[in-house]
Amino acid sequence: MEEKLTDLEMKYSFHEDLLLSLNETVVKQQQAIEKLTIEVKHLHEQLLDLREIQTGPAELAGEQEKPPHY
Repeated sequence: MEEKLTDLEMKYSFHEDLLLSLNETVVKQQQAIEKLTIEVKHLHEQLLDLREIQTGPAELAGEQEKPPHY
């Protein structure tokens, strides 16, 4: 009986350590995801700015200028 109890205590300790380690990993991954999300938003804004510079604000909004004869 004593041996079973010791075995269970060791397993519990191992699982507790494993759970803490996995939790740390999840927290780090969430932080990385948040940083990448911010970076993607900034890159998207830069892309829109570059498009506006190249095409002009009217064309970017889908409004093409009408030819002069209209």
